[in-house]
Amino acid sequence: MYKLNNISKNFYQESWKTLLHINEKKFSVALKNINLNIERGDIIGVTGKNGSGKSTLLKLMSGLLIPDEGTISGNENTNISYISGNERSFFWRLTVDQNLHFFGSQYGLNKEQRNYEIENVYCMLRIEHLKDLPFMQLSTGNKKKISIARAIVRKPDLFLFDEITSSLDSDSSENLISLILKLHNKNSNITTLWASHNLEEVEKISKKVLRLNNGEVESFD
Repeated sequence: MYKLNNISKNFYQESWKTLLHINEKKFSVALKNINLNIERGDIIGVTGKNGSGKSTLLKLMSGLLIPDEGTISGNENTNISYISGNERSFFWRLTVDQNLHFFGSQYGLNKEQRNYEIENVYCMLRIEHLKDLPFMQLSTGNKKKISIARAIVRKPDLFLFDEITSSLDSDSSENLISLILKLHNKNSNITTLWASHNLEEVEKISKKVLRLNNGEVESFD
């Protein structure tokens, strides 16, 4: 079980007065007093308006952010994949195949394991035709597919999807949802948090829905 106990996170911003050497900082509350118990094997839809705290919650779960208050337990020694629309971590001049093999090696996979996992993910996502293209030549939607491919190659225990379908067409979105459900059917220990402002999409994939409002839990059922 993943447990979030009294999690709060603020983001501090220096005001214009700093330019005049007046020490003033303002902060915005991203999350406030979040208490959640997430069972392993769950698929949790995380929804809410822009600025409600969805991305912050996922980044805290991934370890990319540290809470200002509270504790997160259960994700120690957990293999985590955080997937967002940010593709800056890829090598843009390398091909898709070269990128996936590089990251696979960073995940501790030997050459034989990498070949197997990468070929498998090409078939699952139907992206084998992209393997020899430089990453920089891909469309926004295809870059997201490669982000998903990289996450799957890592074979995580915890998937954190952050508005991943925002640039995908409806067919690609449906295929991705079907894929995640199939992965859960094969491995009941995989846990997924799927953040999206699209409530219809959230309800398609999730067993439970977490609704955030102004950084607080509105409902979780």
